[in-house]
Amino acid sequence: MQRYFGQQASMGALADNKQLYDERTPLADRMRPRSLEEVIGHGTSSMWDVVRMHKGTKRLPSMVIYGPPGIGKTTIARLLAAHTHATFIPMHASMAGLKDLRDVLAAAKERRARKEATLVFVDEIHRWAKNVQEALLGPIEDGTIIFIGATTENPGFSVVGALRSRLFVTKLEPLTPTDVCGILVNALNSPKGLGMKDIVVQGPAMAKLCSSCGGDARRALNCLDFAVTLGEKESRAPDGAVVVTEGLVGRAVDHIFGEYDRMGDMHYDYISAFIKSVRGSAVDGALYWLAVMLHHGEQPEFIARRLIISAAEDIGVADTSMLPLASATLNAVHATGMPEARIFLAECTVALCRAPKSCSAYRGLDAAMDLLRTHPPQPVPMHLRNAPTDVHESMGAHAEYKYPHSFGGYCQQEYLPAGMEGVRFYEETALPQPVEYEID
Repeated sequence: MQRYFGQQASMGALADNKQLYDERTPLADRMRPRSLEEVIGHGTSSMWDVVRMHKGTKRLPSMVIYGPPGIGKTTIARLLAAHTHATFIPMHASMAGLKDLRDVLAAAKERRARKEATLVFVDEIHRWAKNVQEALLGPIEDGTIIFIGATTENPGFSVVGALRSRLFVTKLEPLTPTDVCGILVNALNSPKGLGMKDIVVQGPAMAKLCSSCGGDARRALNCLDFAVTLGEKESRAPDGAVVVTEGLVGRAVDHIFGEYDRMGDMHYDYISAFIKSVRGSAVDGALYWLAVMLHHGEQPEFIARRLIISAAEDIGVADTSMLPLASATLNAVHATGMPEARIFLAECTVALCRAPKSCSAYRGLDAAMDLLRTHPPQPVPMHLRNAPTDVHESMGAHAEYKYPHSFGGYCQQEYLPAGMEGVRFYEETALPQPVEYEID
């Protein structure tokens, strides 16, 4: 069985890192890289092209770094500031407002007069209102500041267009399990991490740490730190070493598992994968993504509403019983709540997956609406108009209308405006059969 050992560092090494080693400081904060070379992961990010392009200079374009939590956005921003020899001014959008920003910009203007650079870093830039974001436009444009924003939300939605047009946008993906493993091993060996402790991490425990934290290095380090704390009390080898087992890691993951961001890309990516699986009649895929969302604490009402949309959009006239079923599912979810709501969601999901699919109805409507974007609405033909008064009748309204029920339920007449005879929006499609599954 493969094991990962924490190698005890010398007291001299600890003394050299005294300012970095403080057990009261979270392990994730102690292990922040101190140079761009120490950053693990993100090797394919376009951000590094920008850094390499400006290597050896003090220049750096303003940018927004976009990606999920715990992948190093703030750390990279700090290191880029050191790279440019600029004064680093960190701000958090949830705590700082327009007045704070104006004070920062005034000080930056004074530094610029002394030919000194200022790098303003704003974490969670998406939390700033439009007017606060727009206050950055001039200072970025004239070079008063270098600006780096970090966000977990897509900048296309969360950053105002005028600001976004002045920024280099780079996306950082979640760290791979290999990246996370490298970060954890560094933490076990580093004197500023856990290197002063005698620790044995069993192979399955390390694998669980690397795979269960969703590419979030902060979460992985916090889980490791918590598992070691548990091990110090409950799991010791005969020689006194702390043994981190898979069970301890499981408890740590359950304790520390991060909050699901219901406004971020993860929220939208999961529901997208779920609905695409339903549309593709992939029962197993749909149930997997449903389980992922429920595991993360997604609101069951949100999932039920999306099932209603799918019943209309993807199944439509192929099986008109699915829309009432999905609507009933929402009512049941709302009335009962979790954990029982998962049963209703699962049953509705499977039913929609197995149902035949047709989008002919809404495509026909879209075709009619597309025509109206280029051609104004035409007058209603006289025989289709209402005739509530004698005046309307004298003008010929309703006069030539043929009442279908007087002709056995159907009669031939034109229902489109003059000049549009023969135009077709709806295309009847051969309805597929429900997906058949063998049941054991």
